[in-house]
Amino acid sequence: MLISNLALVGVISVILWVLHTKKQTLLNTVNSLIQLAEVSIKGSTKLGEERKEWVLQQLEILGYSATDSIDKMIEDLVKTMNDQKSSLLDKIETTASEAVDEIAEEITTAIEEEIKSKTE
Repeated sequence: MLISNLALVGVISVILWVLHTKKQTLLNTVNSLIQLAEVSIKGSTKLGEERKEWVLQQLEILGYSATDSIDKMIEDLVKTMNDQKSSLLDKIETTASEAVDEIAEEITTAIEEEIKSKTE
């Protein structure tokens, strides 16, 4: 009885590991396809739906069926990427603004020193 219970636990562990690995592989594949769609499909209008459709087509070619859970995975990954992009742009904007302020301060100081030296 103990051996059969241990064997059952072992089989369940292997099944869970395989499912986790397959899920991680799917997540990585979807992530890569989204990034590829971002650089491949360009235009001046909102192209989110077109890119999403392309990702779903590529997944079908790879043997995955378009399901609600895959659709939600795509939506969640795109939202995360957009949030990270926005955060990065905010950081860049702040850094650039600080750099401009520092340069303006240096220029102002240099001009003030030049004026002061000419009036003495």
